[in-house]
Amino acid sequence: MFGRKVNVHTTGAHQIRFTGVFDLDRLYSELCNWLKTHDYDFYESKHADKDNPRGKEIQYVIEGEREVTDYFKYYLKMFLFIQYLNPVSDNLVKGVVKLNFSGYVALDWAGKWGHTAFTNFLFKIYNNHVIKAKIERHRSILFGDLSEFQDVAKDVLEFNR
Repeated sequence: MFGRKVNVHTTGAHQIRFTGVFDLDRLYSELCNWLKTHDYDFYESKHADKDNPRGKEIQYVIEGEREVTDYFKYYLKMFLFIQYLNPVSDNLVKGVVKLNFSGYVALDWAGKWGHTAFTNFLFKIYNNHVIKAKIERHRSILFGDLSEFQDVAKDVLEFNR
């Protein structure tokens, strides 16, 4: 059964954990560049810094969206949490990184299917029977985008190992 959102991951999100030395500025800029080159409009919905005795804590939440058609829209979300962040050199820092990636395909994001009981019934029939394969194809495309987005983060984090 499809609702108005179709999650990419059935478990909610994919997580990457990393401990070591990395370039935080490069990580942030490479992730933003990937979003730009893949036509996602994005914004930073959260940025928090906190100083602790063992090192700085940083949280970023970056959300992106891309209109595919007037019916399908892709949404990506990345939650970046860094603990025990300490400088190593001019560009490099050391810390513990947790990245969560999630995404979903929005169906009828423009709201063209009305909100009456009858049109909701037709919406369910249309999604679950008429265009079910098309929805799965869009879900698969977004899964590929999300995997590429994750690979960018992995490549940057593993670069200085």
